[in-house]
Amino acid sequence: MQNSKWMGFVAGLLILLTVFSAVSVRVSADNLSSYSARRNSIVRDFESQKKHTVDVAVLGDSESYTSVDTMRLWQKRGIAAFVLGQPGAQVSEMARMVERIYDDQRPKVVLVETNMLFRKVNMVNGAENQFGQKISDIFPIFQNHDFWKALFIKGYEVQKYNGFRVLGRAFPDADVSGYMKPDRRVKAIPEFNQMMMARIVRTCQDGGSRVVLYSAPSTKNYSTAKHNALVRYAKELGVAYIDLNTRIGRTAIDWNTDTYDGGDHLNYYGAVKATDALAQELDAYRLPDHRQDQKYDYYGKLYRLYAGRVKRLDGQQKRV
Repeated sequence: MQNSKWMGFVAGLLILLTVFSAVSVRVSADNLSSYSARRNSIVRDFESQKKHTVDVAVLGDSESYTSVDTMRLWQKRGIAAFVLGQPGAQVSEMARMVERIYDDQRPKVVLVETNMLFRKVNMVNGAENQFGQKISDIFPIFQNHDFWKALFIKGYEVQKYNGFRVLGRAFPDADVSGYMKPDRRVKAIPEFNQMMMARIVRTCQDGGSRVVLYSAPSTKNYSTAKHNALVRYAKELGVAYIDLNTRIGRTAIDWNTDTYDGGDHLNYYGAVKATDALAQELDAYRLPDHRQDQKYDYYGKLYRLYAGRVKRLDGQQKRV
């Protein structure tokens, strides 16, 4: 008798989880005000791309989608790029994400922003995180845990252009005196993150992609000790590494005007500079220019929306 009651409870719980998960996915599609909704919407946008049209895929945390301006790459070079970065992403999350890339795409280059490599994690909680991600795949309500807000709160739609997020505000970093000072130390990269990153590299190489690690300009997240670690680690992996923090002169980042939040992330104006610097490096990979290809009409339409957003942003800046 007790067993039948228990089985009935479990069955009822599974039904509720399935129903609420379906509702949460629907709400996420209709209202992008929540944190988790943005995560899901980026994946859906990527999966809606025409088959075999993405030449550059970008992985990482928020440093990725605030530093690679996909529409700038399109405008200047005709490069078809998509940023799959997620807020606070773990390397293990991106290891699962990269497997989904090759369902319908064959990017020539996969850019991996490196900030997530230093996120503290060990083998135990790393394994727990992977288990949690699998549960979230089955029951999206655990990813969309705050979807109730979307039922009752009307939020603004996130402005995203193939994953790139346009951030207009400028909030300066008041003190950059210690930024990238000479240092012989080497920052440790957690072992679990190294294991997951190696998995990402293998998946990309098996899919025919070149992997490039890059560090977005950030006074809050990068140091010479991290640079030293990443130079060494990239050599171990056998992949290229670009540190835009050591090339500030070339990228011309101004920490008074080009950061959204005091040096943590770039705003739109900083992203343009970082993207131009990355584009020069991408020239070595001979990526095709698709601007005259009718198969990529979608990019032209999206760029016009982006250009309108930037024009409004420039107008706001002039009024300040």
